[in-house]
Amino acid sequence: FIVVFCAYAQAFYMAFGMDLKEFDTFYSALYTLFLIILGEFDFESLRSANYLLGPFLFFTFVIFVFFILVNMFVAILGEAHASVARRTLTEPDDFVRLMRAGWRR
Repeated sequence: FIVVFCAYAQAFYMAFGMDLKEFDTFYSALYTLFLIILGEFDFESLRSANYLLGPFLFFTFVIFVFFILVNMFVAILGEAHASVARRTLTEPDDFVRLMRAGWRR
């Protein structure tokens, strides 16, 4: 994630650093891209700075970053589910143990 994020920050800095205040330094480009992830952005300023490259960089950034973030989230959920499933097979909690004992009577 960090590699893709820094690559897009560098691309936005190189493409819009001289035109837009939000991308005038590499660190401000990082900050602005973080704000884009959070949903706060000015698309019209990107389009007015460069009508082809602005929308292209913006949409590819949003697609790639959200694709990576969603995949990381799904991987974390999958790992948590597998961990809980393993734990419940080896050591059931007291409620489940009591319910099973009640059904066996």
